Amino acid sequence: MIRERRRHVELTVTPVVRPVRFVAKPPEASKMSTREDDLHELAQDISTAIEKARQLNLPTSAYILSMVLVELSEALKAAADEKQEEDDAAP
Repeated sequence: MIRERRRHVELTVTPVVRPVRFVAKPPEASKMSTREDDLHELAQDISTAIEKARQLNLPTSAYILSMVLVELSEALKAAADEKQEEDDAAP
């Protein structure tokens, strides 16, 4: 009688995580970028990253990015207030 010996094989599946790449846009030669412009651009990039995190079911990442967006909103408001004060102070 021949006994067949069976092997138990375990497969470990590691999820593939692809980093989200943000490509910096080259500055336009005709227009200098202001801090406010940079903050708006960063806010747009963060909003895109939040949507991607939600699509990938990464709630903690989406939450953290949302907090970053809140901080950016506050920085944009402060920049707008500073600009208004400068405009008011100008003769």
